[in-house]
Amino acid sequence: MSELQRRATDRLASRGPSRSRTASRSASRDVDDDDTMSVFSDNDWSVAAEPDDKPAAGDWRAALKTNLAALSTDRKRTNTEAREAALAALADVFAHRYSLSTVRANMASLRQAVSRSLASPRSTKEASLVCRLLAVLAITDPAEDSFSSPTVVTQLKSIVRSDRAKVPAIYALATAIFFVEDPAETDETIDFLLEIVESNGTAADAADDAATVAAAIAAVGFLGTGLDSVEDLGQRSLPALVDQLDAADVDVRVAAGQAIACLYQRYADEVPEPDDDDEPASSVMDARFDGTPGSPAARPPAARRSDAEELYYDTEALVDQLRALATSSSKSLAKASRRTLHAVFRDVLDTVRASVRRTHPDVLAGDDAPAAATYSIYVTLNFGKFDKLNVNSWATDVRLQHLRRILGHGIGAHFSRNEAVRSALDPDGFSRYSRAAAAADDSGDDSADDPVVVDPAEEKAYAKAVNLHAQKARQSELRKARQNTARLVADRDYEAADEN
Repeated sequence: MSELQRRATDRLASRGPSRSRTASRSASRDVDDDDTMSVFSDNDWSVAAEPDDKPAAGDWRAALKTNLAALSTDRKRTNTEAREAALAALADVFAHRYSLSTVRANMASLRQAVSRSLASPRSTKEASLVCRLLAVLAITDPAEDSFSSPTVVTQLKSIVRSDRAKVPAIYALATAIFFVEDPAETDETIDFLLEIVESNGTAADAADDAATVAAAIAAVGFLGTGLDSVEDLGQRSLPALVDQLDAADVDVRVAAGQAIACLYQRYADEVPEPDDDDEPASSVMDARFDGTPGSPAARPPAARRSDAEELYYDTEALVDQLRALATSSSKSLAKASRRTLHAVFRDVLDTVRASVRRTHPDVLAGDDAPAAATYSIYVTLNFGKFDKLNVNSWATDVRLQHLRRILGHGIGAHFSRNEAVRSALDPDGFSRYSRAAAAADDSGDDSADDPVVVDPAEEKAYAKAVNLHAQKARQSELRKARQNTARLVADRDYEAADEN
């Protein structure tokens, strides 16, 4: 997954929505300097881009009251431009800082403003902005169920099917449902999105619209990371995702490839390793090439075969298709697009082959697949001075992309103080957080603009302990990969000697 490293260091000199990529492979990056971490352009929220001149810290509360008052006024007495400006300002305020107590104190007004604009947006811009505001509020206060109510879900789906703001509505819908953590609603939403993917956008009245299809694929991948098991989702969605690998648009192919890699990697983690008692006891099957019996490195692939179902009915064809994309030299694509395809699909191909090797070793028996899934790529993202995030899986990367689209530069503030964002990006707690922020009251957002005093010696000792833990985890993964590789080499040598 080296593409994570490339995305984390892309285009630092530009704040615009350029799609070009660099080949940098630095393993650490300050997120505050990077406004383009998403595979998709900032144009996904085309009319909700961040202003260059953010209001001063002391002005945001006054601006909040003014904008809430503007949205609370009778719609007949306000023009569309005024509502759009108010929605944009509110979305920026709550995206740039974690303000849970402020959101809850003004929840009635916010709920009313969102409901009015969702029910009858007067313009595409208003629909886009209210979708972003809804998504930001759902992230800030996941306990507020009004943003995922049947009425709101129906309104968002209606916007998706309309001729305005399809992409923002898809992202807002996925965000609201993700933080509800209701399996039934998640499955229903995934079915809705898969229908868009399978019909190439026709189900959303956007036939062959690449942006809509790419957003639907990305949303399916994002929601899939919240499921306890991806076996059913993989079997339902992979045929449609594989079909989209042939799409003309590069963004659609990239979104499909990342979703496929995420599904395979998650599935490989779900499938249990076979018990030693279940493995063949034959001395012929368990004999090492050098004559030492019982070594795990000597077990042939068949000894670790899983009884689990395959995610896709034709894995070999899928691997061949991914390999073709990873090495494509089509002149119909621009050089930048070819570089993007090669960079992404090299990682996707490695992940799929390695994951299949873990779950069904016999499927790719003739393929020189890697011995273990590529978990050893640890990309460290810096949020401010003390907060760090280790991105070490496709699921974390997919979630990071989604949250980054919505929160923009505010992802650092939410990562440090918002428990929902921390849990989504770092469920196992391996990343390092600001101890002062973690100890602060979740509702105490008034201190968000105040300097945080941290004892340097204490922080240094804490960072050293966490980094040591991460180093041990990386060494363990690398050791397992080397052992598996040695086992496969011994297997091939054993089989070659047996044939001779």
